[in-house]
Amino acid sequence: MLIMKQTTENHTIYKLITPISIGAGLIVTVFGALGLIGWYTHTYILVQISSQFAPMQYNTALAFFFLGLNLLFVIKYPRLSALLSIMVFLLGALTLIQYIFYINVGIDQLFLKTVVLAKTSNPGRMAPNTALCLMLASSAIFFNLDVISFPSKRYLAIVFSALTMALGFIALIGYLADLPTAYGWGKLTGMNIISAFCFTMAGIGLSALSFRYFIHELTGRNFIPILIIVVGCVFFILLWQSLVADQNQKMILKVKDDAEQIKTEIDEKVMTYNLALARMEKRMDYQNYASQTAWLYDAKLYLDDMKPYQAIIWMPEGQATPWIAVNNNITLTNLDKQKLQSCLHQAQMNTMPNDFMIMVPPQQNLEQFCIVRYSAKGYLVGLVNMQAFLKDTFSDLNDEYYQIMLSKNNNNLEIHHAIGQVLSNEWMIVLPLSQIDEQLKLSVQPTDEFLQKKNSILPIIALIVGSLLTLLLALALRFWIVANHERKELAEAIKNREALDTRFQAITVSANDAIIMLDKVGRIVFWNEAAIQMFGYLLSEVSGQFYYNIIIPPRYIEAQKKEFEHFLITGEGPGSGKNFEMTAITKNGTEFPVEVSISTVTIDDKWEGIAVMRDITERKKSNAIIQHQANYDALTDLPNRILFYERLKLSVSNADRLQSWVSLLSMDLDGFKSVNDTYGHEVGDEVLKEVSHRLLQCIRQTDTATRLGGDEFAIILTNIHNKTEISLVAQNIIDQLSQPYNIGSITVMVTASIGITIYPVDAADQKELLTKADHAMYMAKKSGRNKFCFFA
Repeated sequence: MLIMKQTTENHTIYKLITPISIGAGLIVTVFGALGLIGWYTHTYILVQISSQFAPMQYNTALAFFFLGLNLLFVIKYPRLSALLSIMVFLLGALTLIQYIFYINVGIDQLFLKTVVLAKTSNPGRMAPNTALCLMLASSAIFFNLDVISFPSKRYLAIVFSALTMALGFIALIGYLADLPTAYGWGKLTGMNIISAFCFTMAGIGLSALSFRYFIHELTGRNFIPILIIVVGCVFFILLWQSLVADQNQKMILKVKDDAEQIKTEIDEKVMTYNLALARMEKRMDYQNYASQTAWLYDAKLYLDDMKPYQAIIWMPEGQATPWIAVNNNITLTNLDKQKLQSCLHQAQMNTMPNDFMIMVPPQQNLEQFCIVRYSAKGYLVGLVNMQAFLKDTFSDLNDEYYQIMLSKNNNNLEIHHAIGQVLSNEWMIVLPLSQIDEQLKLSVQPTDEFLQKKNSILPIIALIVGSLLTLLLALALRFWIVANHERKELAEAIKNREALDTRFQAITVSANDAIIMLDKVGRIVFWNEAAIQMFGYLLSEVSGQFYYNIIIPPRYIEAQKKEFEHFLITGEGPGSGKNFEMTAITKNGTEFPVEVSISTVTIDDKWEGIAVMRDITERKKSNAIIQHQANYDALTDLPNRILFYERLKLSVSNADRLQSWVSLLSMDLDGFKSVNDTYGHEVGDEVLKEVSHRLLQCIRQTDTATRLGGDEFAIILTNIHNKTEISLVAQNIIDQLSQPYNIGSITVMVTASIGITIYPVDAADQKELLTKADHAMYMAKKSGRNKFCFFA
């Protein structure tokens, strides 16, 4: 592989990254475990540092425990880490869905272990910013794994890690500076201070983890766009929260205005009823307080006209018995006279600041209230049914967004029940109905339907549009930086090439080896005349091109790119600090072996690599010749004794595996010594060559014919299943070798004696096979020669 040694600085930073991520993972795991222990043992200090702060919910503690394990397992156990990431992401996503769509999928009750220790918008539910941070953190871990592959996933991991750290740090600062808007979104549950600290630590660990895979990319061309994305996202998240807080404040004002309107309607209706009694009082004064019969008749007319009145009582001054007029819907016997007496008694006991007063007798439990008018002649009292009065007052009230209640002394009376889930008490507006009773309270509480109706999509639009604008700005800036950077690099490459041409001309011109110079990303900036001769490219054709696209065969390019990227990350690879061999390719497509030596230099403060390549085609050929001479007979070119033993051992192993036979034929030439003695060794050598040629004609390509020395030969027959096959081969060899040998003008005759053994029939190993084959060959010689004999 053609790669270059990386700078020591990046390699040192790389070594510091893993301890940072592991340390952050330990911190998050410990705090998550402490939170779980706190819930199980009811040690609330572990989940809520102060009663003024929101607690770390049980599901939040569980998520932090999994997130911390994620940071610890992500490097060595990626599959387990992927599973934990999915669990944490789902926990955060389901919680956030509940907030967005105002639903309850049961995830809160599933993890609700005990009572809530502080005011929260939903019992057992983690804060929405906590849920968002869990999704960001788990996504950052998932993008750092190799289980998925898509462009720019490392960039997303960096962005999500930075956002997690930023949101956690902002919440932590909010607690320290007493800024609730920094850790709480509107009226919803705020991020716990322990969670804020854990997210800050997790963000640091995740950033380090992302930087571990990103170290060779995080240069000037990427840092500024990433910084813009992080700052922009944080800014628009804060803007989003500001708009949400402003919107919530406007909705609270809306609830308050509506409550004031409801109170006004009640007060106006009360005055209407009071004025009715005032008119009756004037009529009584005009008639000089006539007889009881005339008064009762007049009172009945008022009761028929104003249905909520249950009774009207006149208590003349100085008389013990009041005059009582009762509504047609009730009888005098059904009317609780004690309530009337209570109203009269309270009226007489109270010092009336005006000519009338309105009161709710405590024993009446909000069922009635009294309107009492005072004059010098006595008390005029109207007993009003509260439900009928409220029905008359709100006859046109069709608002589905509020639940309206009256309360006094822990007694409640529901005026209007709305559709939907009532929001928390933080949204409730309570107003005193002082005109009726100082202790009587009007409560107006909105529902989730109110939020859905009144909520504006402006905050989420601001967040989405702002995030997109930030991303587009970062991308545009990065494209500009990359284009400008590449333009400068190309100009510098040309400049460096000219400088190197002069600086190293004396060396490169005289060098017989190809010298190639590369920049830090693997592009060719120079090569010498020997490289031109070796590869066939001019310098102008390859300048600025990646080396692997020029000198590496196509089938190896992808592997070479991956090895080069691995080297940039780790500083390790087969080409670092040593010579190695590889296959190169010329311009016309010819492949050839080269030996490569790599070193690094710094020229004009620029780090570059130098590769020296030598064509080792002739060396390979020489090594092949030497290897052949070591394993083959110099005279006959048959395998020699060394290669024979190797092939016999392999044949025996294959026979065991294939359940077949191996036959060994040990052969000696008959009468060969007389040929040497009569005609000389030159003729004898020619006879041996012809014997070797005839042997090869008698056997298969999978078989082996070997010259062991002198006139001794051996033949290995493989994949044999019966003796008939062996006999046919042996007889053919005897027939062929017994034919005359015409050596120039000389004709000689030799024959062969062959001994045959079979594995595993005759022998259990190759040594025994050789011994018995030689024995069989001697038996063939004794029995007349020019024949073959099986071992028996």
